[in-house]
Amino acid sequence: MIRLIFTFIALSLLAAFFSCSSGMEGALVRDHRKVALRYDALDCDYYRMLNGDPDYVQNFKGEYMVDYSWAEPTAGLLFFGKK
Repeated sequence: MIRLIFTFIALSLLAAFFSCSSGMEGALVRDHRKVALRYDALDCDYYRMLNGDPDYVQNFKGEYMVDYSWAEPTAGLLFFGKK
């Protein structure tokens, strides 16, 4: 039963990913019973910030997922890491 639930969740996530990611099919790598995400295929402001992109570092104002308390440690690392 648990395996069935997990399979349903995984297939639902894949369907959601492909329905909202026009042109992003190359970012998802599927192998036998494995799924991985190619970060280099994503255009993401978080990854650009981590890679030190000057535009993103300069424009970061300390706000990162402000509605989620569990994101505060990452926000602190981003904020203090930019100085």
